[in-house]
Amino acid sequence: MRRASCLPLVLLWSLALPAWAVDGFVLSLGKVTRPSGSGDVRVGADWTLPWRWADNDTGVLESRFELGAGYSDTARDSVWSVTAEPLLHYQFKGARTGWGPFVEVGVGPSWVSDKCWGTGHDLNSRWHFASRLSAGYAFGAHEVSVDFRHFSNAGLTQPNPGANLVTMRYRWAL
Repeated sequence: MRRASCLPLVLLWSLALPAWAVDGFVLSLGKVTRPSGSGDVRVGADWTLPWRWADNDTGVLESRFELGAGYSDTARDSVWSVTAEPLLHYQFKGARTGWGPFVEVGVGPSWVSDKCWGTGHDLNSRWHFASRLSAGYAFGAHEVSVDFRHFSNAGLTQPNPGANLVTMRYRWAL
């Protein structure tokens, strides 16, 4: 019985642990493009993971993890979302360390507050996979990118029309 009463404290502590090691904060502003909608705002935090590959004269491939929350003004109503995305980030090497173009790709679980994003556009589930493809430029501790995002239930339930967003993203590395 005593172990069960400690479980919530252990869970809260384990969730708070990564917050001490935040590597960056992100802000994205954009538009819902499918179904047609208007604005989208996202905020989040990210962590650089320990795995790196292809560290050579051309660039380096590193792993990151981003936890974010978003607010989308869809064709039907407002939708809140929470996303957890592991990312692969390829930074091309420039004349200065930490400066230059990059590309990023990620897929992770997402929860949305409303299944229906427009007339005849029912995502049919609150749980989805969020995928992202980004291209941008790093200026030392700052990054600016264009992100293409897609929410989909991966065909686990039908119909599966998905939702698309285009955003401008700013990241500030700590």
